[in-house]
This record gives sequence, structure tokens and C-alpha cells, in this order.
Amino acid sequence: MTASDKQPMPVQHDVERIEGIEPIRTAAAELAAAARREILILSTDLQAHLYDQDDFLESLRQLAISTQHARIRILVSDLDPAIKHGHRLIELARQLSTFIKIRRLHSDDAALAETFLLVDQAALLQQSPPFGLMAMRYSRARFEGRQRALQFETLWERAELDPNLRRLWL
Repeated sequence: MTASDKQPMPVQHDVERIEGIEPIRTAAAELAAAARREILILSTDLQAHLYDQDDFLESLRQLAISTQHARIRILVSDLDPAIKHGHRLIELARQLSTFIKIRRLHSDDAALAETFLLVDQAALLQQSPPFGLMAMRYSRARFEGRQRALQFETLWERAELDPNLRRLWL
């Protein structure tokens, strides 16, 4: 075999197109359950149809209590509807504040029309507008995962703490 016979190594990842709220909800719960260290979420309004579900919330809780190195970070454009409607992920973040952090996107970034769930920088559930109807699930997608993690980190550094997320002790 000569050098010219060698083919470049294909990128190792599985891609699945998912349509409908229920299949996307299931995919989000499965990805969260598979997490070993980190979950990153970029969302417009903390989509309750995905992230305020028993299976998903239990997976986050289990990750947070399973290892002291667990890290769950969430960026949201508009937190007001989630706070107003008592989104259970916000309460979980209050209970496990060492492991689960939520920030509001900076006003310059709030118009992002992208949402994703990234697990251990390798598995990705990416939604396209209109949110909730179609998503792409990437398994073993290290390159895409690293790209999304870098994007998330940039947004996270610019993001703001929302005073409405603090627990009031009376």
C-alpha cells in the first residue's frame, strides 16, 4: 500500500434526525442519563417540554450526586416564563447549587436562535427553529462537541446571573 492509497479516517459519529416533541424529549432524557461528568444546555426559555420532565430531572440529580466533579451549566435567553411557571429545573438548581448553575444570556446574545444539549463534549442534541419539532442527535461527535463547548464557554463568560434565581430565605 502506498501513501496515495491511504484514505483519510472518517469522522466517527452517528447522526439521527428526530421529529416530534415526544421523541425529542426521550432523546434528551437518554442523553442526560448517559452523562458521566458534564451537561451543557443552551436554551431560549428552558423549554419545559424537554427540561421539566421527571426522567430528565432525575438524570441531572443523579449526575450531580454521583461525583464531586459533576458540572451542569445552563444558559437561557428568557428565564421569566420558567420562573413564573415554577420550572422544576430551577428548583433543582437551587437545591444542588454547587453542581447546577443557570445564567441568563447577555442581552447581545439573547437573540440566538439555537438550542442544544451537550453531554460530556461528545453527545449532542441540537434543535432547529421552530423549537420542539425537529432535532439532530449526534452520538460520538467529539469535533462538534468541542465546537459547541467552546461556543458555550464564550457565551457563559458574557452571561449574567439572574437575581430571580436566588432562593429567598424567610
